[in-house]
Amino acid sequence: MALTGLGIPVARVLAITGSWEQSVIRDTWYDGNVTPMKAGILTRCSQSFLRFGSLELALKQNWTSSQNIISSALETTLILTSQQTHYTSRVLASDSVKRKCFFAPSTKQWRKDYFIHKVAFDLASLIAAWMSVGFVHGSMNSDNISLIGETIDLSVMNWISRWNDSFTPSFVDIEGMYRFGNQNNVALDRLIELAALLGSTFRNSLFFKRYNLCFRERFKHRLGLGLLLLNKQQEDVIIHQFLQAATRVDFHELSLSLTTLAAFETSQQWMQFVKIQTGLPSFELLETLSAVIPTHMRVVWSSYVTSAVPNIVFRDDVADQVIDDLISKRDFKKFATYAENLKKPFENSSWKDFQSDFSKQTVQQSCGAQ
Repeated sequence: MALTGLGIPVARVLAITGSWEQSVIRDTWYDGNVTPMKAGILTRCSQSFLRFGSLELALKQNWTSSQNIISSALETTLILTSQQTHYTSRVLASDSVKRKCFFAPSTKQWRKDYFIHKVAFDLASLIAAWMSVGFVHGSMNSDNISLIGETIDLSVMNWISRWNDSFTPSFVDIEGMYRFGNQNNVALDRLIELAALLGSTFRNSLFFKRYNLCFRERFKHRLGLGLLLLNKQQEDVIIHQFLQAATRVDFHELSLSLTTLAAFETSQQWMQFVKIQTGLPSFELLETLSAVIPTHMRVVWSSYVTSAVPNIVFRDDVADQVIDDLISKRDFKKFATYAENLKKPFENSSWKDFQSDFSKQTVQQSCGAQ
């Protein structure tokens, strides 16, 4: 629900089925202690569950049908992602062109390269969207990465509010392979492995440059840092300053605060407001933004950030409070409000009032604890 509302492709839950009578034996913590647990089935739905691992398995096995499996995977992937690419849509409109250009058994090298590029850019866009809202997948092996740029297999995922490159939600990921800040690197590794198996020649500096540019563009716009006519050096400075600030405060709240720039007569008033709202300890980022955004562009800038940054993203502390109130107080209204706002995070709604109430409760609880 939370990812879908944010416009991030994800497999949806269709049904959860459980049994009170039957149990399964699980080593939950992988420590050798097995215990019976209630049996359950989670049913998911998606346009396709083809994964990197699907192709890897077919390519590594000496199956007589492996070529058909591979061709089918290429076809399905490009058809399901064609809505985002006008060129691909036109190409796939004709069955004869499709057979000649993409999926004939004698698939030529450039066709495989095209496939890898399409998968790569969809994956870059997906991970940029994940990281812009603090989402950590936690288990990005090839069996858990979709060929159509969709989020699947959410077994150990989590969300973070402050930027933390080293955070990993999996207690078995001791080396931090799937940590938050390494997700883009893992994706590139998986792409290189898949391309090597396909015999693709995509591994060159131009591909990496384009992939990183795709990730960077999606990422900065998701954070609300797009629309700045800057050179790369200036852009690097602002992104670095933003991420540095985001290690100290909730970076979603920081992005939201940028929408208020046009509401103040002076930059100093705006910076003071943002500092109070977010707890930002330094004006460095705000001073840089004030310097590069002309006064006559501030209304346009604020409107852009408002459209790019959602009013709400999933946060563990808020969700925990909502669930606790649902269980202890039977507060279904608060739960329904939270769920509804997660579904429509870009709409103006009652979320801001709810968020304000939650903040007051948190402050009161903190003061009481002291």
